[in-house]
Amino acid sequence: MCLAKQKMGKMSLLSHEHAAFSRMLYLSRMPMSCCAVTGRTLFTLRKVGDQLSVDRIDSTLGYVAGNMRLLALSLNVAKGAGDRVPQEAINKLLWRLDRVKDAAKDKTTGVAIRPA
Repeated sequence: MCLAKQKMGKMSLLSHEHAAFSRMLYLSRMPMSCCAVTGRTLFTLRKVGDQLSVDRIDSTLGYVAGNMRLLALSLNVAKGAGDRVPQEAINKLLWRLDRVKDAAKDKTTGVAIRPA
């Protein structure tokens, strides 16, 4: 809750829903939560040193229900104040994830398993 208040304090000109933002912050730390753009879990993102962050879909609005999603931090930084994540940033993150040899490997058969 304190982190939510601190983050929202920096953006005081916009309207925010404290409880909804706190919930998204909580979800961003759950290992099976997924990035809205790549569909990769926090567990997988951590293997390449990334994490999930709360992204405002429309940067002119605050942290309100319906305007938030979980996004890999590297993609959120690349997006900046824009409306879209640059394709180059998505490709770079996916390349890094594919380079992790044991990201999703079945140890009994040696077959790589891709998340749906």
